[in-house]
Amino acid sequence: MLVAAAAWAQDSNNLTPSATPAAPRLTFDKDGRAHQGDLILPRATYQPDPEYTEGARKAAIEGEVWLSLIVGTDGVPYNVKVVRSLGFGLTDKAIEVVKTWKFEPGTKAGKPIAMQIRVEVAFHLAGSPIGEVVLLNGTTTTGLQPYMDAVFAKIFDRWVKANAPAPVSTESKKREAWVEFAIRRDGQAENIKVAEPSDDASQDSAALKAIAAASPFQPFPAEIQSSDIKLRMQFLWGGGMEIAPPVASVISGKTQQFSVNLGASPKPPVTWAVEGPGCTGSICGTISPDGLYTAPAEVPPTQEVLVSATLQNLNRMSVKSQVVIQKQ
Repeated sequence: MLVAAAAWAQDSNNLTPSATPAAPRLTFDKDGRAHQGDLILPRATYQPDPEYTEGARKAAIEGEVWLSLIVGTDGVPYNVKVVRSLGFGLTDKAIEVVKTWKFEPGTKAGKPIAMQIRVEVAFHLAGSPIGEVVLLNGTTTTGLQPYMDAVFAKIFDRWVKANAPAPVSTESKKREAWVEFAIRRDGQAENIKVAEPSDDASQDSAALKAIAAASPFQPFPAEIQSSDIKLRMQFLWGGGMEIAPPVASVISGKTQQFSVNLGASPKPPVTWAVEGPGCTGSICGTISPDGLYTAPAEVPPTQEVLVSATLQNLNRMSVKSQVVIQKQ
């Protein structure tokens, strides 16, 4: 994802910052190309996804790496630097893949120039059918979240390896099921059952088989004192968590309402946040507990922020919307 850009004029082999006192308004043409005054920003023409490291996949690590780079007049990125990193080797994977990206170079007054930009490289375990997860007994403890992250990753791995069937019909009225099961202290899963079936019995059966195949999980860590963990888990067929709108343009000081859907839940419990590569805190704007975003009075340096919604349960799914802030 191209997140922000700033122009650098090329003189011989040196790059010198352009002496622009304030960033002009960012606009988009009908082809989706970003313009900033007399600048046309670089556009990615070849943008393969990054690879996951095995450690990050097993730990179910998701998130974004922010990188700064220069796109040359030949469309090749160079001078790649880390703005925000992720663990488990994902930062290195982000740098590795971005170096292979190809761009249509940026221009100034119609002439190709080198430009410094920031990009976001997202790491998400796409395709997992697991939605909301409810703890039916006990309370959360220090060791519970990392333990459950590993449980979700293993169930997803078994789901993929079992070649779960495609949904029978995309017209099904109910495309989700709720499954209940328990995990004993030794990691064994038991009492696996469908609590609320979907309209697709083959998918329901695949969910039960994925949990059974993932068992045994790791024994409980010392921090988890209970004799077992009882769970109620949502499985979704053909659709996951969605944010609306996925992209927005907001005038400085104005508002934009965001919402989230997850299966049959139009308003799942989520935590809202806003962040950006060129701003922190209220400089990025603010967002209320019900998803009402208020843009800052002053436009941030990059003009773009990300509004995110994260589930308030054991399965920390999140979705993001890209927001362009325009000067009033």
